[in-house]
Amino acid sequence: MLITISGFGYMECPRCGNEMENGRCMWCAYGYHDDREKRPSDFQMIRNILKGILFSVSIITFTLFMLVCIVVLAGYSWIILPETLVHRTIIFVVFFVVVPVAEIGGYHFAAYTVFLILSVLVSFAYLLYVELKALLSYYDKYRRNRESRISIKESPLTRLAFTFSALLFVYYTYLIILQMAGVSYHTPGLDQLELWAFMYALTRAAVWEEITVRVVFIGLPMVFYGVLNDRSDLKRYLFGGFGTKDRFVIWPILFSSSVFALAHVASWDLYKVPPTFIAGLVFGYLFAKDGLYSCILFHFVWNFTSAVGRLSYGFEAMLNLFFLLTIFMGVYFTYRYIKICLRWLIRPVSEIRQPKAVEGRGERTAGVSTGFVCSNCGNHTAFYVDGNLKCKRCGTVSDPLSPESQKNLSAYDIKREWPPPR
Repeated sequence: MLITISGFGYMECPRCGNEMENGRCMWCAYGYHDDREKRPSDFQMIRNILKGILFSVSIITFTLFMLVCIVVLAGYSWIILPETLVHRTIIFVVFFVVVPVAEIGGYHFAAYTVFLILSVLVSFAYLLYVELKALLSYYDKYRRNRESRISIKESPLTRLAFTFSALLFVYYTYLIILQMAGVSYHTPGLDQLELWAFMYALTRAAVWEEITVRVVFIGLPMVFYGVLNDRSDLKRYLFGGFGTKDRFVIWPILFSSSVFALAHVASWDLYKVPPTFIAGLVFGYLFAKDGLYSCILFHFVWNFTSAVGRLSYGFEAMLNLFFLLTIFMGVYFTYRYIKICLRWLIRPVSEIRQPKAVEGRGERTAGVSTGFVCSNCGNHTAFYVDGNLKCKRCGTVSDPLSPESQKNLSAYDIKREWPPPR
């Protein structure tokens, strides 16, 4: 059995270079069981194995570090909460600058802090739920058909690990360039804060900034976009996880990243704008793909690299090794996401969503390009023959009125008459 798991045994299409699913490339329609194509060469197999190792190490190291950050937050909550009863804080909104709205203290401050901490913990719990659900689904497919080529698509956890590694590489490369150019920069002095204030500031930024930037400047515009285009599930637009199929999403992401970057100028300096803008693009991408919880977790882990460094208690060498390894892996992941981004921007939507059709069959087409999914090979194009649909790639015949076919049509929000009028 060949398992093509994104992150564990990653398999790349030898024809177009994209990830393969179930032994079949959904971009160019190539499959390893096709006689018309050769199997990957030894070099390609070795490269795929190395990618699998790279992906696995990235996922494992990021997951362990995220667990450490969660434990640190949960363990030191008893230090943060008592201090909130005798101090005050500012509630703010973000619009190119940080705008104070209200000042709270006492039990209101404590309740606000509990909300921030619970937001991080609930986001982490939901991530575990999503990953466990995907793992059980994979195991069920493997148990039912041990001889098939099975794949797990890139998941929220893998996206967090890969984008974290890429952003860390970009950020430290940028700092090195600044030092080589002789540009001085300063930090707002978070390390000089008391421990409770330091950890509270990191947690507040991870949660509140994502709500006031990503939900307000991406979620709300996407809700209006959904209303204007008669889309359903507007709650998903508001809190993210709607995907990147609609290219309109690039404009809210760019605008929110600009707001996010410029809001840091007052506390940091102009040097902070480029890396923060890139970080905003990453947050926007995670918001669109997975939802608000993914942004909160990423921002939390990114911020708590400082907290873990401050509380390392003799583990500085291990922490530095983790950062060096992550930065090293970030070279590839930066290249990978740049390639994905360029492909998404350049290629037409129709070319992205549909595999290459196989020509040469004489029957009349059903006009089905996105509503049909072959149960045998996953192809999206078919002929209409004697009241049934015949796959253009493998010739499998399926009934368009069957529950499976209707489910595929409803998934693409397509309504057609069967049989189609002549």
